[in-house]
Amino acid sequence: MSARKRVIFIFLDGVGLGPDDAQINPLAADEFPTLRVLLDGKRAVENTGRLSTRAAELAPTDAQLGVRGRPQSATGQAALLTGINAPARLGEHYGPRPDARVRAVLDEGAFFVACARPGLAPISAMPIRSGTSMPWRAVSGC
Repeated sequence: MSARKRVIFIFLDGVGLGPDDAQINPLAADEFPTLRVLLDGKRAVENTGRLSTRAAELAPTDAQLGVRGRPQSATGQAALLTGINAPARLGEHYGPRPDARVRAVLDEGAFFVACARPGLAPISAMPIRSGTSMPWRAVSGC
């Protein structure tokens, strides 16, 4: 039996790869030792560009996806989770929450649904608000 492969998909809504300047970009600060190990000592900043290491992939993306206007959470996350250019499909960026049009895109093939084939058990972790803290809750994607 072969070893199970694991993938951790990290998406931080509203966080991009900015300049290598710790004064304005927290990802440029040397405060993320695990991330630095995964990225073979590189920082998650714009001048690093696309990076493949033995342990990780860093894939910068353009949040506008070829559509003018300010990117929004609903269409951006729908694009990440489905591989479908939701802003182009809708003709606009939309958010923060999915409306019926965005839900229709999500219904076409969400990432966790595609992963839920024999032998895989996708899990999604999402923050939930509870007072002033942000505990995490694991949710099955199957």
